[in-house]
Amino acid sequence: MPIISLVCATKGRTGEVEQLLDSLVAQKHASMEVIIVDQNQDDRLVPIIEAVRDRLDINHLRMEPRGVSAARNAGFRAARGRIVSFPDDDCWYPSRLVRDVEAWFNDRPDYKILAVGCTDQDGVRSGNRWFQEECDLKVSNSLRTTMCPTMFFDCTPEMRRVFFDESLNYGEDTDFCLRQLKTGIKGRLDSKMNIYHPVRDMLSGTVTADRAVKYGSGMGVLVRRHATVVLWFALLAYDLLRAALVACRGRMHDASIVVAHARGLTRGYMKAALIGDFSAIEKRRLLVDADDV
Repeated sequence: MPIISLVCATKGRTGEVEQLLDSLVAQKHASMEVIIVDQNQDDRLVPIIEAVRDRLDINHLRMEPRGVSAARNAGFRAARGRIVSFPDDDCWYPSRLVRDVEAWFNDRPDYKILAVGCTDQDGVRSGNRWFQEECDLKVSNSLRTTMCPTMFFDCTPEMRRVFFDESLNYGEDTDFCLRQLKTGIKGRLDSKMNIYHPVRDMLSGTVTADRAVKYGSGMGVLVRRHATVVLWFALLAYDLLRAALVACRGRMHDASIVVAHARGLTRGYMKAALIGDFSAIEKRRLLVDADDV
């Protein structure tokens, strides 16, 4: 049985998946499995996977496109490792990361979730932008410490029964982590370790207004589920202040992206509030698209 299972949900990417697999080959870890959950409707990944099959324990799962959360859940159910992680299909690992993660958990048996740092190839921080290098994970810092590909889970039986919420378009990773923490476990951020991932924040030039609204909607749902209205007001004020500062510098397009995120934040929070008393089935149906308010 492998010690570590890495579940990668993917659709539409090839070169990035190849880069990830090459970085996993470089880990040289004797007890690691890689689960590729492939939602492509063609065989574009087959030659990439076959090229490394003799060097990696790979399980290639095919499924109809149902979203990243459904794909991660399928991979989670198939995972045999004690430690499970969900790398994005456009991230990659430093050569010793898997060994360092295993050693970290072995040295800290009280912790069951580890979130590491995240930078791009030039060392620019691209995720988990929290002001502390190390801290315990909690609701108050979760939006800045729980980016999905940075998290590793040393799974207890109770943790195996918690899955990604397939009704969430965005923010499903933070929601998954917070619900795992509610099983009574502890998690910690340790940014001395890191993964690599491209910068894709609101001002990076890679986010459209539509996507910014969806990001904000997911964040709004999260805040309603797990935090207080005070945090929602603080996040909304931060977005509006940031938009004003960016606009003052003449970057009107960037300001409009931040405003779109604020609009989504409001929509997601209000929709989650409106359906707060509905049944789980109704919540699933109504939260599929938090933008259609």
